[in-house]
Amino acid sequence: MLQAGHDLAVRQKTRKQSDSAFSFELAPLSGSEANDLKDIALTIFHTAAFIIGGPKAVLAFLLRGQPPVPEVAEFWTGRPHVHIVRFRGQCNTASANEAHHGADFGRILCRAAGLDDAEARSFLPKDARMFEDFGAYVSSAASLWVWSKNGLSEQKAFMDANRGNLIYERQVLAELLEYGYMLHRRLYQRVETFATTAEVIAARKEILRLRRVMREASHSGEIRSLLDNGWSAMGLPELISDIKSGLELRALETTSMENLRTVRVGWALTTVFGFVAVPALAEQLVKPIWKLTPFHLFGDALTTVVSDAIAVVLVLIVVGVTLRLLPP
Repeated sequence: MLQAGHDLAVRQKTRKQSDSAFSFELAPLSGSEANDLKDIALTIFHTAAFIIGGPKAVLAFLLRGQPPVPEVAEFWTGRPHVHIVRFRGQCNTASANEAHHGADFGRILCRAAGLDDAEARSFLPKDARMFEDFGAYVSSAASLWVWSKNGLSEQKAFMDANRGNLIYERQVLAELLEYGYMLHRRLYQRVETFATTAEVIAARKEILRLRRVMREASHSGEIRSLLDNGWSAMGLPELISDIKSGLELRALETTSMENLRTVRVGWALTTVFGFVAVPALAEQLVKPIWKLTPFHLFGDALTTVVSDAIAVVLVLIVVGVTLRLLPP
């Protein structure tokens, strides 16, 4: 019933938008009218987390309730990927675009409009594109893809209404850059959650597998170079180094915890076997010594109980002294 009411409310608020090339439906997001980009992003994250968690419906919901929603991690970042297709003063080649507008490209990448030309150009990385159809610039703050006139002429036969042939393929590379970085960032966040040496070893294997998959993402030398340069600009090598250092520390911690756990199991077994030996200790040691002393002997049943109690005290004394004498 709740789901049906929700679907009905969404259908009532949905509006169809059409133009000459596309037709699509829009529904407003729930919540305040003054949502900013962060609120929208978090709404998307929480919605995706709820769906991934496998929400229950009807009878399963009544009997078992909703499963816990996966938590959104503490780190996330917005890195724009800018595609410039046409602009004033556009040149025939990518190198000419950089020569004439390199300072403006640098301002876009560092997100600072007030820099002078020399300082702005210092923020412009090397063009990762080997050909002259467009320029590709990747930094830690953003990526920039700038087309030349000759590149647009070459793509004219493949042009669509949304200019997808100019953007989509480059956007895939940008998303691959983000995905490779965020996989490692997520692994970095999980380092402190590993509780056993086996989990640490599995994480090290995961790093090796990720590095191999990232190297084999493409057979094109240009794309491999662009990805490597992009990941280096994003600080991925430093992040991998931090992960390895964290895993080494975590391996020492988990080894120490496992050793302590083994010692505690040994203590428990020693105590258990000590108590198992109580009747024999009482019968073969405590009672004979007691009979040799001038102390009063009770009835058989009471004598057995008192002897067992004395044997328990002796076992606890021996265990306590042994533990105190062990090195920390």
